Amino acid sequence: MSFTAGMPTVDDSLGSTRASFVTELAGIRSTMSANHVDQNNAGAGKHTFCQFTSVADGATSLTELGLYNKSNGVAQRFFMRQPNSGTIIQISGVDPIVSATAGCTFLPGGLLLQWGGGTTNAGGNSTTVNFAKNGASGFVVLDLVGLSLAANTVRYSYSSLTNDGFTFHVSGSDGRNVSFGYSVIGTMS
Repeated sequence: MSFTAGMPTVDDSLGSTRASFVTELAGIRSTMSANHVDQNNAGAGKHTFCQFTSVADGATSLTELGLYNKSNGVAQRFFMRQPNSGTIIQISGVDPIVSATAGCTFLPGGLLLQWGGGTTNAGGNSTTVNFAKNGASGFVVLDLVGLSLAANTVRYSYSSLTNDGFTFHVSGSDGRNVSFGYSVIGTMS
């Protein structure tokens, strides 16, 4: 049902518009109850679920924050606009991957934190590390922010840091396998 503007008209009587009013109020209640606790229940007016249609960046006043959904050029994402039409911050992103061997999580502002680990032989070998999200999926690496070993008797380094991964090098060991972990940060749509 659509809203009827200007009802009742000047010439309408209360009796002749009763059915129209009842229908109009039922429509308003039905519309208002979408994603809200029903007005006849405890907690009336509170949200039960929020859905945001895609919109353009809107203006905010000195005392307002804006929350909205829009496309970032790749997919629909959730954004926040700071007060006084300030900075626009992307606060949702790619689905996280939770795994002990290679995972990632999206951070507000468009950053993606990735982590993982592996095992390599310490006798001078190199191991290729592949990120959970790579360049083909839109990942742009900023920096390798952590690299750790489970053994402290070897020398290690890395090279060839790209959007897809890096190469991990170890040397100076008695030939035992060496477990390592890493974390990397970058951007992703």
